Amino acid sequence: MKITKWLFWALCCPIGVFAQEISIDGTILKKIKLPNHQLSRSSQMRSDKTQTIGLLNMHLSEQMKQKFIHQAEIQTKNPFSEMNGATSVDLGMETVPVLNQGIHGSCVTFSVTAAIDAILKKGDYVSQLCSLQLGRHLQSYGYVSSGWEGGLGAVVLSQMETFGFMTKEMQRQMGCGNLFEYPVVQNDLGEEMTPIEFHQMSESLVQNRIAWSNLVDIFQVIHDDLDGSKILAMVKNSLNHGDRLLFAVLLADYDKGLVGAVGTHKVFNDTWTLTPEIVNDIRQHPQFAGHAMLIIGYDDEAIAKDDHGREYKGVLKLRNSWGERIGDQGDFYMTYDYFRAFVIELQRIRQIHSNK
Repeated sequence: MKITKWLFWALCCPIGVFAQEISIDGTILKKIKLPNHQLSRSSQMRSDKTQTIGLLNMHLSEQMKQKFIHQAEIQTKNPFSEMNGATSVDLGMETVPVLNQGIHGSCVTFSVTAAIDAILKKGDYVSQLCSLQLGRHLQSYGYVSSGWEGGLGAVVLSQMETFGFMTKEMQRQMGCGNLFEYPVVQNDLGEEMTPIEFHQMSESLVQNRIAWSNLVDIFQVIHDDLDGSKILAMVKNSLNHGDRLLFAVLLADYDKGLVGAVGTHKVFNDTWTLTPEIVNDIRQHPQFAGHAMLIIGYDDEAIAKDDHGREYKGVLKLRNSWGERIGDQGDFYMTYDYFRAFVIELQRIRQIHSNK
């Protein structure tokens, strides 16, 4: 197998390279209260009215905290600067159901597989479990994080580009690391999966004509002064061409609202909005969680309102991996100013079309 490109990412982009500035220190477990309309009659009579999700516990240096606070302050002063000729796009997710990462910090892997599923148009096709079990083996050799507690989107995509992916059908027939189903609420992760075991049953990303490219990487975020409006323009351009995007974002004030989402676009608390209260809170006590999702659309005219009735114009549409009972049937939204302030990684995922 060709592993040169993957080894380049593994050896050049480990967490330790930027750990002094930004690092992932395990997983934060958050209990989310499910809205009443998503509860079955039986669950309304019982105590299971919550769902536990895994967020990435982000450690930021004092310099990086001040950088993100400054970016947030800039965005609140000029929230609509890039709107010239309002438009909207919604790519949807074909027949891909809303996935559920459960209690683990595996949001990057779930987002990547959802994007591949949408391109292949085969529904819930790609196994997250098998890629994560392969990641555990690769982690054992000190190259990268396994993905169970987060990691870089570029590394997860490079792993899939090099080693391919396994299908859910193969997962359930053969098992991956002695597990046949993803452990949504269990801590038992089974065993590692070696590259040889994985390769015998994998499909090729390249042969399926799926490619990806980096638009924003973590090193740019740390060392450069990025232009949030230009990044947002790249997002819109990708969506206009039919391509979804994987992104990682810092979630500020994640104890408020629904994991920091205090705005409402379609349903209550389905939108991350950059409110004055959030900016003030992070000035005094900067604390962030990390999360990865897919960007599947945008709407320049869409309005989100916070709990004070203030309006925020322009939102990105996101496919999350917390199951369909949270958010707008599994989807969420994010205002442009929030995105520009807190994005930390961005990749474009697309299908290569034949010229024939």
